[in-house]
Amino acid sequence: MQYQHLIEPSNTLTGNVAVLYANDEKMIAVLVKVLMMTDIDIYIYDTQDTTEIIRSFNLESQILNRIHTFTFSSDYQLLKQCSEDLSRGKISVLMKGNMKASSLLSFILSNKNFIDNYGFLNHLVCFNVPNYHKTLMVSDVAYNISPTIEEKKQIINNLVHFSKK
Repeated sequence: MQYQHLIEPSNTLTGNVAVLYANDEKMIAVLVKVLMMTDIDIYIYDTQDTTEIIRSFNLESQILNRIHTFTFSSDYQLLKQCSEDLSRGKISVLMKGNMKASSLLSFILSNKNFIDNYGFLNHLVCFNVPNYHKTLMVSDVAYNISPTIEEKKQIINNLVHFSKK
């Protein structure tokens, strides 16, 4: 598995991860693998009922009990509830599912509590380069085009925090 070194030892990873729009077999398969490798709980926020897809994996009860599904009648209700859960600390990580990246970014930027609590928002991509001895991280090629000196400091602080975690 690529990036295995980033999550070892993974059994110490805990917390609650919100996944927006995890409504297909491929996405659920990734989440199941993560659940088997870690101690996190998954919170699925969707406008489609995902329980049948989840049931098709025949999961043991200890894994199944760590999947929490929430089905909403509209995108607005979904994002409102997720925003409240983030603000209250029920959710510690936000993961993009089957939605446009621009929609996720709009959601994050519209959530004043998120920016107030977590500060500067930046982008990070990890690359596995076959002839390079470790993971290569590239930051802010799209979100922060012309950062100020203070913003550059915040970007570096965020990257250091991410790298250590």
